[in-house]
Amino acid sequence: MYPAVERYLTLHNTFGGTEVKCPEAEVSIDELSRTLFCTTRNVKIILHKLVEEGLIEWQAGRGRGNRSRIKFLADRDPLLLEWAKQMAEKGEYKQAFELLQTYSEGTAVKERFVQWLNGHFGYESEQTEGSAQMDMLRIPVYRTITTLDPAEVNYAFEAQMIRQIFDRLVGYDTSENRYVPGLAHAWDSNADATEWTFYLRKGVRFHHGRELTSEDVRFTLERLNGDKLHSWMVRSVIRVDCPGPRIVRVFFKQA
Repeated sequence: MYPAVERYLTLHNTFGGTEVKCPEAEVSIDELSRTLFCTTRNVKIILHKLVEEGLIEWQAGRGRGNRSRIKFLADRDPLLLEWAKQMAEKGEYKQAFELLQTYSEGTAVKERFVQWLNGHFGYESEQTEGSAQMDMLRIPVYRTITTLDPAEVNYAFEAQMIRQIFDRLVGYDTSENRYVPGLAHAWDSNADATEWTFYLRKGVRFHHGRELTSEDVRFTLERLNGDKLHSWMVRSVIRVDCPGPRIVRVFFKQA
């Protein structure tokens, strides 16, 4: 169906003018050939296919000098929007936007598609083929991703994606101007703030099902202390201890 729809939209944009509902035009086979970049023989095959699909009515001109008539039966905008949605649902987001860029000029189709896309993404639970429930997070991506490693990220776009995938020990609530629990449900420090102890929440699991432990936190912090882009974040850390499976103690240099 896709090739037929694309050819229909090409012809509609060229000969249908600004009308959306059932515009008609006088055309010649040679004009259609130039528009579709194919031979006159292939044009006739394409026209036959479009008629079969119920997309156009075609009345061939009789005799020399008599032009043919083409009538566009499908509303352009709903057809274009539906095609873009089907491509997006298959994960072909880049192709969907390229399609809209080509055929949606002067219409509101692109805005309607973006509204639909915003509702299509985000967090939701889905039923898998095996009837198991799976949590899904869909994020629209319009550019090349260079890394999703928090230790190496350098662009705001990728940092925003990383925030949806990873969590931190604690967070910061700008509206209330205070630190809030993250992976750690509580924390404390000594008097001179050179020793901080974090108590991890129970039941935090990786994508493969293993539960987060204090050793994972230590690995993450020690991994930063190398040739990573953001090694500066741990430049004052002396060492990381794990007194228990859900207790992490971080020692800092004296300020």
